[in-house]
Amino acid sequence: MYKIYGRATFTLAVCSSKASSEGFRYKTNLAVRELRSIPKAILAHHLVNVAPKTLHEAKKRNALDSRGWAFQEERLSPRILYWTTYGVYWTYLSDCFSEFDDHFASVDRRNLQLAESYYEDFSTPHYREDANGVARISEPHRQWSQMIEAYSLREFTFIEDRLPALSRLAKQYSNRTEDEYIAEHWRSNIPTSLLWVVAPGSRPVGHATTISGQPIAPSWSWASVPAPAGVVFPRRYDKPDCMLISQFIQTLTDNEFGAIQSASICLRGRLRRLLKGEVKIDWPEKELEDENGHPIFPNATGIVCALDSNGRRILLSYNAAHPIVIKTDYGIPIDLDNCFCLEINGRGFLLLERCHNSHQFRRVGCANWHEQRRFFAKSKPITIELV
Repeated sequence: MYKIYGRATFTLAVCSSKASSEGFRYKTNLAVRELRSIPKAILAHHLVNVAPKTLHEAKKRNALDSRGWAFQEERLSPRILYWTTYGVYWTYLSDCFSEFDDHFASVDRRNLQLAESYYEDFSTPHYREDANGVARISEPHRQWSQMIEAYSLREFTFIEDRLPALSRLAKQYSNRTEDEYIAEHWRSNIPTSLLWVVAPGSRPVGHATTISGQPIAPSWSWASVPAPAGVVFPRRYDKPDCMLISQFIQTLTDNEFGAIQSASICLRGRLRRLLKGEVKIDWPEKELEDENGHPIFPNATGIVCALDSNGRRILLSYNAAHPIVIKTDYGIPIDLDNCFCLEINGRGFLLLERCHNSHQFRRVGCANWHEQRRFFAKSKPITIELV
């Protein structure tokens, strides 16, 4: 992958076709053809502007941008010529040109030289000039999580390709940051990176599995959510109160960044039962929400529990103004009495289901941000294994 796409003079990205058998020539849209000669058009005797599509707009309307393998191929390529139904686009480094630009045909040839700097560098902050001067973009972990959010929406013919199709980018990240890869997570960012949730609107019904029915990733990995159901990482973090003790990772091949056969991690943190005498109440039909999108129960007092089966949410309220909302991964667990909460930091925790082994648990949900810091006040740290 790296040798083919990473070392290519340029990559031709055919966004105008649904399959490789269709070719890539297309009939130019009338609005596009008019735009090449004049910036305005006549519609019903009115003069209107016909704005060209941005590359993002042109890509999201085409099939190529939904394919899993194309994600890594695109990010490894130093230069790309995008052939879309809305026109031709050329990208290199952070620059993008389209055939509608006056200088499209006179791109500086010095920028066509192949250089290592063309590959995305996760090890140092990226800077870009803006109206107020130089602004820092993001740190490596934030870059990785944002990339995973986009990647998790991609589709695969064979779901077992999901991790191999990201392996070169993972190796590149590891080389630049000198961080250790632990089943789609990074040692320096565990356990904080475990606080992902299934994206709003996604309705996965079970773990991503192969034809043989085996899961392709452990329950605590974002890769366990079947494509194209996406995941979202929190935008705010507290200092972790949980600690990674050890890990066991067994891959199917000698590629440490590839497909996983089995994986588990041991964490030490405060653990408490999900239900401890809560009074169950109905989820309101017309809910009020706070600034975090959490429902507010005006009439609720004290310790209560409410279930939202349609939205796959569990609410725990120790304070009517600041309830805790747990987003389950695949639906409300059948046996809530067998569910436990593992504190990750002062604002987030995982919802776990106990396995037959008393010290083994599997992830079933997450509350990645809440306002009840005393939720684990009477709990003691213990060491558990996540499978």
